Amino acid sequence: MPESHTTTARTVLTEARVRLGEAGIDEAALEARLLLAHAMDVTPSALLLEPDHPVTTDEATAFEGLLMRRLRREPLAYLVGEREFYGLRFLVDQRVLIPRPETELLVESALAMAAERSAEGDGLLMADVGTGSGCIVVSLAVHLPGARFYALDLSGEALALARSNAERHGVEERVTFLEGDVLAPLPEPVDMIVANPPYVPSRNLETIQPEIRHYEPRVALEGGPEGLDVARRVLADAGRHLRPGGRLLMEIGHGQASEVVETAKASFPTAVEIDMVPDLAGIPRVLRVRLP
Repeated sequence: MPESHTTTARTVLTEARVRLGEAGIDEAALEARLLLAHAMDVTPSALLLEPDHPVTTDEATAFEGLLMRRLRREPLAYLVGEREFYGLRFLVDQRVLIPRPETELLVESALAMAAERSAEGDGLLMADVGTGSGCIVVSLAVHLPGARFYALDLSGEALALARSNAERHGVEERVTFLEGDVLAPLPEPVDMIVANPPYVPSRNLETIQPEIRHYEPRVALEGGPEGLDVARRVLADAGRHLRPGGRLLMEIGHGQASEVVETAKASFPTAVEIDMVPDLAGIPRVLRVRLP
């Protein structure tokens, strides 16, 4: 017997938008639509095109479960199981940090540096430190089909998800996943190191939004008293892992540029160039180091 239809998408979304808005969640209408689309296994655009699409009892129940979790401030990306990054869709869950839009600048900067050697990345060997979901290394691998990569992470669980994302985008044969601390697992020197280390100062973790504070992995966020503990370790160790003419790119947090540049100069006294790439807000975001 066919399942009875109890309501419409329009009705469900109207109520959900109010509840999310009252909870202080930004973009309540968009988030409600994304959650309902996930519960119904349809595209979000389908709900826009057919606002009176019927919602079954089972779908409404599934949606209510998702909505309650979102009202408890569980991140949307964890609820729907993926996040778009650099034009690709990545699987995400609580094993990994959710990819941020600002990190796309790190990918863009790495691609620009790689293009100085080869547009396709032919022969380049690159390492991604703290790979997490794999969004950085997989994006680079998709755009540099001639390059090979190491993906390094302290968490074996994170690496398992990163491997799934590499398989999802067909680049797993060119990425070697290695578990270990910072650069320690790297078996050979590389042409380029990219890193997005945890850079939130410990004291700030108690004041950031609950989606981050309560749900995302702390080890991927906390960078010590000044937020620079891991970044300093990367800078101190990177020189011996880079080939002649190598490159280092690293994302940092707001207000950390001066300290990071000075540390980089001390770590790479023979560098040809050390500079910062600003993000769209003009904040220095990506450190670049070029070796002779």
